[in-house]
Amino acid sequence: MFFPERMVKTSIIVHQSYLEKLVNALHEKGIVQIIDISRENPDILREIEKSEMHPDAAICANYEIRLLRLIEILKKFRPRRGFLEGLINPVMPERKPISYKTLDELFDQTEELLGKVENEIIESEKQIASIEEEIKDIEVKLSNVNYLLDLDIDLSYIGTSKYLVIKAGITNNLEVLKEKLENIAEIWSKKFVENKKQYYWVVVIAAHISDIEKVEKTCKELVREFDLGNLKDMPKEVSDNLKNKRKELEDKKRELILKLRKFSEKNFWELLAFKEAVQIEKIRKEISSSFAKTSYTYVIQGWAMEKEKENLEDLVKNVTDDHAVCEFEKALSNPEEPPVHIELSKWTKPFKPLLALFGLPKYNEINPTAFMGFSFALMFGFMLGDAGYGLIILFLSLFAYLKLGKHSPMIKNWSYIGIFLGLFTTIFGFLFNSFFADLVPR
Repeated sequence: MFFPERMVKTSIIVHQSYLEKLVNALHEKGIVQIIDISRENPDILREIEKSEMHPDAAICANYEIRLLRLIEILKKFRPRRGFLEGLINPVMPERKPISYKTLDELFDQTEELLGKVENEIIESEKQIASIEEEIKDIEVKLSNVNYLLDLDIDLSYIGTSKYLVIKAGITNNLEVLKEKLENIAEIWSKKFVENKKQYYWVVVIAAHISDIEKVEKTCKELVREFDLGNLKDMPKEVSDNLKNKRKELEDKKRELILKLRKFSEKNFWELLAFKEAVQIEKIRKEISSSFAKTSYTYVIQGWAMEKEKENLEDLVKNVTDDHAVCEFEKALSNPEEPPVHIELSKWTKPFKPLLALFGLPKYNEINPTAFMGFSFALMFGFMLGDAGYGLIILFLSLFAYLKLGKHSPMIKNWSYIGIFLGLFTTIFGFLFNSFFADLVPR
């Protein structure tokens, strides 16, 4: 409790036929932190070769990417709760058990699930993205057309024809524009005022085709031209058509969103469960690149807690039917740094996140969690020293611990710390005779 757990360095030599079973068992028990032999003990590679990553790791990675893509798509269209509602009553994940005996069975089940939903989800998401782009384009065109509603001209005339060049846009310098195009073009204008100090003019410029270079040069300098595309008909009719088209696209978008929400309700947690299963198998297959090997055996090195030494030996013996050898050596403080595992009591364990903010102790250093937790709460209460604020912190922390802590370990730990902070603040508040400062006369 006062020092990190004693560690031992273990080396396991196992026959190749039992490697997969042993790796799975070690991963499930979680009592060994495997190290990369090529980094930690490169001298051993002079006599034996480095192991390669299992080829199935690439297949797992591919399935993980495909599943993650679908999950991210569906996550965007899941119904969302408000901040307070989500905090008080968060959505709890559904448990979806996955049963498989071999990796090939997992691959078959994953492929079957993806075959049912992958194409439809991706295609629906692409259609929504395409519709959103169309709606943005319509919004831009609609904004431009609305400036021209008072103009009695077919919008298809705007552009370049055999005899005329017609431009439409916005300018802030109408007088300069008229001066530069005097005797060259006819200009129709309408003034718009954004506020008392800012205003601009919508202009339509018509000129003979022979003056196109002069008109285009002037427009580049003084006019922000409208992009009307291939719009045809009078501005009012074009505006109505664009609004109708926008409504149709929005209705179609809502249908696609509803479709994806149904997929989310039915398949979201199942996709998440398969992603987790594939990730676990990927980790198990990737870890083989940290081993060394001979023609028939593999060498695994890692760290384990000294108290788990016998459990590890029994596990290796039972899983491999005595086709493996375990060796242990005690950890040295120098030059190697073993991993640090801190065993905490029930009342000090919630203070571990607070300790992590400052940094975990090294292997041979004292575990300061209990002292730090008590002194932090004591000094916090001493500095704030107000019974009113202390009671607020205390009751809010109790509410969070009892109501929200069951949904989130992070909230549970920090609300537990808050209970101590509120308690010491209240005690010092009564000692200092302070309740919301001087709300209660001394």
